[in-house]
Amino acid sequence: MRSLKLALQDEARTLLKKIKDEKEHTGKQPRGQNVTGGGNGVSFSSKLEEFSSSRGPKSAMSGNRGFLGSAAGSNRHYSVVALNSSCRLKPRSRIKHASTLKGHIAKVYSMHWASDCRRLVSAAQDGRLIVWDGHTSNKEHAIALRCDWVMTCTYSQSNRMVASGGLDNTVSVYNLETRFSDLTDKDQAKTPHKSLSVYSPCGHTAFISRARFVNSDYELLSSSGDGKCILWDLVDQTPKTEFVGHKSDVSSFAFSPDFRLFVTGGGDCIPRLWDLRMGQTVRLFTDLESPKQDINDVAYFPNGYAFATASEDSSVSLFDIRSNAQISKSDETGAGNSACTLAFSKSGRLVFVGYSSSPYLAAIDIINHSTHINFSPASRVHTSRVSSLGVTDDGYALCTASWDGTLRIWA
Repeated sequence: MRSLKLALQDEARTLLKKIKDEKEHTGKQPRGQNVTGGGNGVSFSSKLEEFSSSRGPKSAMSGNRGFLGSAAGSNRHYSVVALNSSCRLKPRSRIKHASTLKGHIAKVYSMHWASDCRRLVSAAQDGRLIVWDGHTSNKEHAIALRCDWVMTCTYSQSNRMVASGGLDNTVSVYNLETRFSDLTDKDQAKTPHKSLSVYSPCGHTAFISRARFVNSDYELLSSSGDGKCILWDLVDQTPKTEFVGHKSDVSSFAFSPDFRLFVTGGGDCIPRLWDLRMGQTVRLFTDLESPKQDINDVAYFPNGYAFATASEDSSVSLFDIRSNAQISKSDETGAGNSACTLAFSKSGRLVFVGYSSSPYLAAIDIINHSTHINFSPASRVHTSRVSSLGVTDDGYALCTASWDGTLRIWA
């Protein structure tokens, strides 16, 4: 082992002297190498060399730029491994358009991905709920709604049910596995799917702004313009828990990754954190620099320790739950615009935001607070308000829904 170490030291000294002589001779640093001596360490960039204890360098590998991170030896040869000098990685600078989903003939108000990361459901004011195959752009189901003025739609975790809600103050749940031939003539004339309208005298008294299944097909949470959120028991078709506290309409909510907590935002400009099991508010964010205008949408950070809000004044704010503090606030589009919807990327590095006017769609880097991410080609970006967007659970695709009547998938 001692003789091997001495041989390796000699090889390193020889390599350093060779590069130093070449640099002095040419007056500039050799391409692909950046070697400096100092102490017991040597730094490399773009070049990895494998040494033999008896024959000198065996092979050279180029590609990395950085410092010597680790070295490993054996009784036959010695390897030098170079690591990147910076651990602050830059996100992709361009997100490409993959496909356009056309089928609605009116404004698309909402969309939601299925848990299989392939199918999605969309709702528009043409009175249709459409289930799409995101890979082929084909329509799998088209459901005629009871009310044309729909505002939200959602997919169940099992991918067997979808739900919608709107200005009819009810949440309608549809079973996608019900066959058209199994229904009566009266039901066939109404819709090719079995629907279950959830309503009660003690339920919502205003429009349904958002609805989401609670990690199963048996419970569903809805928010409304009456300032309440209601947890529904879909088996008994009755309200299970009411969440009361907002002084104005609740425009949106988002679940934590473990479905134990959820955060809400609305017309009172105050984000609230709720415990789904306790049925009460566990934290208010009133002592912070809260948005000055209505909160249009909220999104949970992937690790469950933070959330973001999109406001009517086009600002996007990031809140830390554990410190009860507002971390950052960005306003990339200026006055006269409105941030309508937002969603985090899989890693949480980017937050995708949909706006009411140009640029309609942006990706904000929450570390650098910049919008240097471009959607390509620019001609494929929506021409009207982006009302809803979502990222698949695996993080590989983004879907945007717009008032121009189309849905677009980006990857």
